[in-house]
Amino acid sequence: MSRAFLPRFDAELEGRFQESYYARIQPILRVITLLLAVMFLAYAARDYLDTQSIALSATQNGTPALFFLLIFALTWVKGFERVWQWAILGGGLIAAIISFNGQASFIAAFRPDSVEGAGPFSADSLFFGQQVRLVVVCLALMRLQFRWALALQIGALSSGVWVFAYYLLNGDPVVEISRFLQSTAAVFIAVLMAAAIEEQLASKAFYANYLLDFLQKSND
Repeated sequence: MSRAFLPRFDAELEGRFQESYYARIQPILRVITLLLAVMFLAYAARDYLDTQSIALSATQNGTPALFFLLIFALTWVKGFERVWQWAILGGGLIAAIISFNGQASFIAAFRPDSVEGAGPFSADSLFFGQQVRLVVVCLALMRLQFRWALALQIGALSSGVWVFAYYLLNGDPVVEISRFLQSTAAVFIAVLMAAAIEEQLASKAFYANYLLDFLQKSND
């Protein structure tokens, strides 16, 4: 076992660790994904009642709901433990991109830019930032290991910035994007720190149990 910031094992032990890690978080993953699917479905229903827009409700919160429901179903499929982090990474990025594009395009279509006194960084932009942070936090609950969580969160945050710049910029790009990122970056850093700490704890606990088992067998 290396003494790096994120402990690594040799190939055989790493495989055993991956199996034990998934077995430990599988029940939690099922509960979390089901609850998140229900939550986003409720948000999608609210979107439709508020806007009467099927497109908005289906993309902004309907897509994340479908993603979490799909992951919940896949946790019952044999063999999913071999690809679960790949599936969450790919599916999470697709869900985030669709969600952000759906919300931002809807906001841009009805944005009152011509209203006198409307600031360049409007309440609509703040509302979009809230959706980005919501998705980032919910994806963090998937309990991915750090390198997977890092890729997923960078992808989600980058897509949020790109969509914001494409649809919602209405003033100085540097000022608006920096204001958009201020609170979002704090959430981004917090969820990555949590992923790193959790992986360290899981790795060390697994290795301690492995050494204990090895000593017990050696004494027998």
